Amino acid sequence: MSIDEIKSKAENASFLSKTQATNSVKKLLKTSKTAEEFYVEFGKYSADMESEFNNIVFREDCYDYLVERGMPVDKAFKLTRIIRTGRLRFLKDTDEYDEFLEKAFINWAKGVQYLPYREKCVEVFRVLYKDNEDINRRSKQEEQLKFLAEMIRDGDYKEKILPEPRYPYEHKFEHSHCDFSSVSPKRVTEKRICRCWNYYNKPIVNEECNDCPFKFKKKNAGSIEIIDFEVPTEFNIANLGGIDWLLKDGDEIFATEVKPPESTETLVRMIAEILTYTIDSEYKPAICFFADSKQHDDYNEYKNNADFQNIINQTGIRVLCITYDENRFEIHDVEKESFIKKISTDVSVQSLNHILDYAIMKSETAKHPELKAGYEISGRIYGNYLSNDCFDEFAKVMENKYLTAFKMYGQGKGNEMEIRKNRWGTFYPPKMASFGSSSRMIFNLMKDTDGFLFEKQLPTTVGGTANLDGFMETASKYFFVEAKCREPYSEKNNVYERKYEKLYNFISNSKKSNVSCEIEDVKDEPNKMKVTFNVNGRPIHNFDMKQMISHLLGVATAFLNGKFEIKDIEFIYLLFDPTIIEIEDEKAKTHIYEIYNNTCNECNSTDFKALFEVIVDYLNSYKKWNKDISSSDLVNRFSFKFCSQETIACK
Repeated sequence: MSIDEIKSKAENASFLSKTQATNSVKKLLKTSKTAEEFYVEFGKYSADMESEFNNIVFREDCYDYLVERGMPVDKAFKLTRIIRTGRLRFLKDTDEYDEFLEKAFINWAKGVQYLPYREKCVEVFRVLYKDNEDINRRSKQEEQLKFLAEMIRDGDYKEKILPEPRYPYEHKFEHSHCDFSSVSPKRVTEKRICRCWNYYNKPIVNEECNDCPFKFKKKNAGSIEIIDFEVPTEFNIANLGGIDWLLKDGDEIFATEVKPPESTETLVRMIAEILTYTIDSEYKPAICFFADSKQHDDYNEYKNNADFQNIINQTGIRVLCITYDENRFEIHDVEKESFIKKISTDVSVQSLNHILDYAIMKSETAKHPELKAGYEISGRIYGNYLSNDCFDEFAKVMENKYLTAFKMYGQGKGNEMEIRKNRWGTFYPPKMASFGSSSRMIFNLMKDTDGFLFEKQLPTTVGGTANLDGFMETASKYFFVEAKCREPYSEKNNVYERKYEKLYNFISNSKKSNVSCEIEDVKDEPNKMKVTFNVNGRPIHNFDMKQMISHLLGVATAFLNGKFEIKDIEFIYLLFDPTIIEIEDEKAKTHIYEIYNNTCNECNSTDFKALFEVIVDYLNSYKKWNKDISSSDLVNRFSFKFCSQETIACK
């Protein structure tokens, strides 16, 4: 690459790879005049070029400077390396270097030093304070807090943390995508957390987000919002990073330094970083660490330290903490208790399905004081689950008294009774330990009903299996039960596999049913489709019509292939009624009631008998069945019943 090409790239702020930057600088340094002119004119535009230029010039000039003044070659090389990596403290205890330190480098340790370069001077930056070796040693953390506090008390900490000259530059950055992957879950890193949580919590979530396998993808359940990430600082200086997050709390915006849960960096380095990044910035500084992280431990150790308090009070740094569970996170003041870690909290900031969980938990524990909440696993407490001891007792009673149910739940597809482990190795409590578990609800309601079975699986013919929550046979009737508790209050994206497309078109084209299906293509995913289900021309928002169609397919298939003899069929849809329990948060309660009523209306407005008939017609067109089975008799024997936890009965 020619010098003119390098200049052009630098002037246009074009990217130079690390190798290109190193080789280009070395090439420029062959002619000192050109190198220095380049540095003065273009070095400030390219952080990579500036960094490489400074490192190379500094290394070569320090070495020459020391050798010219009589230092042995090996010692000059060693001292150059130590100085360049910011480890000057080691030299203070070495007598033979004292003279050189005092005369040549002691001022450089505090700021900027000009070193000779072929009869001219080239400006070389010291290692930034945030990057000095001691700042990231926990054994030196108290010493560094004291040092930083003294700088701040002296009133000149900005110059010491980020020395002159500082080259401002125009912000030209746009964030249009995250680190999305449709296959690989990718490592949990600082950048991926910052990007993912930014995009996944936008008012309109990118469709890619819903399918991304990133294991740390979570919804913001708190009041502090993420409004941007990886924001450039005011200055373009080598080794000066960007702002991890801009956070908004009310009307205030904070430039925030974030560390991932497993980070080993020190609290004082976080402080040094955000102070460096916010010099002359319009944003207030903040640091944000994860609960139970090493930085959280540092905070607990030093929060009453006088130097730490002085730093926080003088600079206005806000200290924030992130708590999280399987699906959510919350950013809050470090001294504030999080609802994710504690049960007795303000639930107004939670998602609706978790608010309902906690309301059910409070209702049940009030009626049954022996029940305790808070399942602990892998160092985290899940407050909307039975405690470990209570769930163990629940499972023990089921095994001893309701062995058939115990086996069904243990062998069922949902794996309801076992501790869960996802593909990235994170452990979660058993599903049935949840206060909002539909399986737990139907078990408690129907466990003493003779002949009632749980977890019934029926093939659908079209593809897959219908997993029903309950099944019972009497002398004259079959009962099929689907139970819902918290499901209507969760988000739905209505994106499904194409294998149901012909069925959905068949339903839409039939004049027998009041259900229709609008199908849209999904961008870049030819095997998937987005479906809007309508009843009487109105879109369904809360009732799970897709699952209901699958269940009716399974029931119809079971009869058409002769699995059951023909007798009356009653399909029971059991929906937990939230209006009979106490929900403290008024806004959440209003929203929950609206969704519940809407689900009821959508269900009650659907002619399920007619929909069942259309599904039977489709299956007859799809495959030849036993000629002895009368489709009309099968449809005539079908009935649908909507129930709550107060009204369910199999009679």
